[in-house]
Amino acid sequence: MKDTVYLFIKESPDVPTREKYKTYHKFGKELLTIGLKELNCLPKDNLNQHLLKNRYGKPYFDESIPFFYNISHSDEFIICALAKKEIGIDTEILDSFNESIYKFVLTQEELNYLRTFKKKVDQDKIFLKFWTLKESYIKQLGKGLSFPVQDISFNLEDSVKSTDRDKFFYQFNISPISVVSICYPEDFDLKIRRI
Repeated sequence: MKDTVYLFIKESPDVPTREKYKTYHKFGKELLTIGLKELNCLPKDNLNQHLLKNRYGKPYFDESIPFFYNISHSDEFIICALAKKEIGIDTEILDSFNESIYKFVLTQEELNYLRTFKKKVDQDKIFLKFWTLKESYIKQLGKGLSFPVQDISFNLEDSVKSTDRDKFFYQFNISPISVVSICYPEDFDLKIRRI
């Protein structure tokens, strides 16, 4: 039987730039609380007492809460993922990227694939797909950006495939301009709840 990955999603509020991180963080924690409550795992005492961090700063729960979580946000959505094993999730909104970042983030194979698209907007869409997959992978590993992004490579031609065969990836457009990528250590079912 497959594990289930639970996504709790909220639209990002329109707030001034200087308040975005604080506001998005607050709503991410709110989604985490809602998710744990719906899964009957919300502790009776203060949730913060059950949060620990690994040596790279990734938060996780102590053994009293049988879930792992990951939160991501963009200017369009805030998402909290809950699952029985380490999970990584990333959501980003389409932007115009400087081409120099392509070379910094992508492997040569990924760069070659991106260049098969002639329009800059299409290249940006492909870059966003690669970036969110890499970010979800790094977050699942729990190593933050200390992990070299070119050490993982993806193939998007038929379905999402990576050079790490021990991970499963799922990617979808949550809106016409936003992409979500999930990394998990095994195949999974997905349940999405919009708040």
